[in-house]
Amino acid sequence: MSYTVEKIASNKVKLSFVESAESFDAAVEKAYLKDRSKINVPGFRKGKAPRKLIENMYGEGVFYDDAFELVAQPAYEEAIKAENLQVVDRPQVDVQQIGAGQELKYTLEVFVKPDVTLGEYKGVAVEKNVEKVTDEAVDARIQNDVERASTTQDVTDRAVENGDIVNLDYAGSVDGVAFEGGTKDEATGTTTYSDEEKAAAKSAAEEILAQWKSGDATEDSFAALANEKSDDGDGTTGGLYEDVYPGQMVTNFNDWCFDSSRKSGDTDIVETEYGYHVMYFVGESDTTYRDYMLKNEMRSADLSNWYQEMTESITMTDGNFKYVRM
Repeated sequence: MSYTVEKIASNKVKLSFVESAESFDAAVEKAYLKDRSKINVPGFRKGKAPRKLIENMYGEGVFYDDAFELVAQPAYEEAIKAENLQVVDRPQVDVQQIGAGQELKYTLEVFVKPDVTLGEYKGVAVEKNVEKVTDEAVDARIQNDVERASTTQDVTDRAVENGDIVNLDYAGSVDGVAFEGGTKDEATGTTTYSDEEKAAAKSAAEEILAQWKSGDATEDSFAALANEKSDDGDGTTGGLYEDVYPGQMVTNFNDWCFDSSRKSGDTDIVETEYGYHVMYFVGESDTTYRDYMLKNEMRSADLSNWYQEMTESITMTDGNFKYVRM
């Protein structure tokens, strides 16, 4: 293993690693021996399927992630120790080359404690500010704590009073025309919308899509418009959904996303029970659904094995109860 260190900011370094092909191939073999007992292959007992057969079924790179961890983790720890780096965060990984019979090339960027030069601080005068706590402030804090600790109880033997929380069904209209918000059935939690509301929502969606098409019509401009117009996401991701798998979304979403003709940059308006949605298809993930499910299954098996080993090795007893220290 060889590496170089590049300081790219006062508080950030970039470590570039090159691992020999022989070393990475050995790590892949270790990953196979470690994980083979968790993989089901028809015709073989768990742990008995040949590596080549598993790779043919699940892809050549099925063991690459674990092999990378086996190689990169000790190399990273050795480098930060040798370079006396005081890291303060997890590294950002960028794999540049990986594969059987090839050198493994990757970079790790990580934040470290910055270089600091102290100015003249001796003799600096600071005025001490003591905030006076009033009786009103104490009472307000007590009342706040009381409200936070309070609970709600169902009441059926009296009329509604000021301060009560009520659940109700409603159907609102003005001059016989339903207003925005529809009609809600509290028992089922469902909201139905009038034809006028649906038509207005569809018109708004068409207007938004037309606004996007009249501009740059790029992924970034769509995300910016989504941040402005959409309630999805946190206002910074443009309503982006990542790693969507078949069956995860409602039917109309699912059918649109996984249409065999779907390609990057496609846009459309999709109607669901929740309304009309302006869609933009970014692209397909490098990870196949099969690999995604396989890795989830392997992680679940690891967690189950860890939990079982832990509960068997660390116990405390009290009467007829058994406790596990977490």
